[in-house]
Amino acid sequence: MKSLHPPSPNHFPWNLHAGVCWPRTAARSVLLAWAAFWVWFGLASGLSQHLPPLGLALHVTAPVLIFVLIAFLASRHERAAGWLLIGIALAILFEYNELMGHRGAFFVLQAGSILSGPPLVAGSLYLMAARKRATLAG
Repeated sequence: MKSLHPPSPNHFPWNLHAGVCWPRTAARSVLLAWAAFWVWFGLASGLSQHLPPLGLALHVTAPVLIFVLIAFLASRHERAAGWLLIGIALAILFEYNELMGHRGAFFVLQAGSILSGPPLVAGSLYLMAARKRATLAG
């Protein structure tokens, strides 16, 4: 005879990995996509400029090293990585405003958010993951 009680939430397929912290996973995904874009950009930029092999290697390895360091920091200290990424996003917005000749806040937020959006989202998600970890631990 069937039970009249609904199944527990752990039996549903979307809850198979209940121990996984979704903000951390989402932040890693955003960081990986952002890194892949900049590695591709470095490779395409180096190839279009007909750089010698050493220059091409530099164009590709510089973003790789930066993102590896950020990912390593995030794996050890999520809160620090979150604040670092938010700082990077704000620095990008500030520098974009300087490079574009102070065209106004709307222009900077409209165009600059494309460049600063991924680190801002990843940083916010890492801060959420750190807060979730602190809440569960304490």
